[in-house]
Amino acid sequence: MSRAAWLALLFSVLVAAAVWYGVARPRTLAVEWHGPLKSASFAPFRDGQSPLEEIFPSVQQIEEDLLRLKAVFEGLRTYSVTGGMDAVPALAAKHGFALTLGAWLGRGSRANERELKALIATANRYPDAVKRVIVGNEVLLRSLMAQLEERDGRISLLERRSQEDVQRSEVARQGYDARMQQMTEELMQLRAEHSVVRREIEALLGTRVHLELWVKLEPRWARQPKRLKSLGYS
Repeated sequence: MSRAAWLALLFSVLVAAAVWYGVARPRTLAVEWHGPLKSASFAPFRDGQSPLEEIFPSVQQIEEDLLRLKAVFEGLRTYSVTGGMDAVPALAAKHGFALTLGAWLGRGSRANERELKALIATANRYPDAVKRVIVGNEVLLRSLMAQLEERDGRISLLERRSQEDVQRSEVARQGYDARMQQMTEELMQLRAEHSVVRREIEALLGTRVHLELWVKLEPRWARQPKRLKSLGYS
């Protein structure tokens, strides 16, 4: 590579490093927090355990985790009442946690029925611990349940049979649209910054420079388990 090319590469790296540092640099929060936090999302699966592979934590392991959280959080939010999570409500009641009980919905209607029946029975069995129940976990966004009416029909049934407050766990359409608008604005800003960097390199080298900027969005990436796992989601 020529000296000019090395200088252009070095300049690009420095600009990129400066931009990333400006975005991701550590910041000190002025607000101090005293006392326990209100709630934590709770999924007590350890290394080598997974509901997808039907390898579940033991009751002893779940209780060990709850004891670690007891002095830090007042409440817990779960995502299922089956698949190894059936022991959580009794242990949460035992240790004084306020429980937001979740039901996992998916494509299988029979599995959904089992999940909802377990949710109703558990909520009514532990009314002092279960403060509210939440049905589904973004099943519409992830296309695990095609029809809004199908999900809401189950929720209406749940509201009639359960003593607790019933809520839905979905991304609102307007929130989704707002996020898409934000992504568009971020891409436009990135394009503008790309143009600024190109002009600065041209000024440094005294010649025209062509920089290619590629942004690729993989189709349906949020619905691919392997892709989600590669990004750190399990």
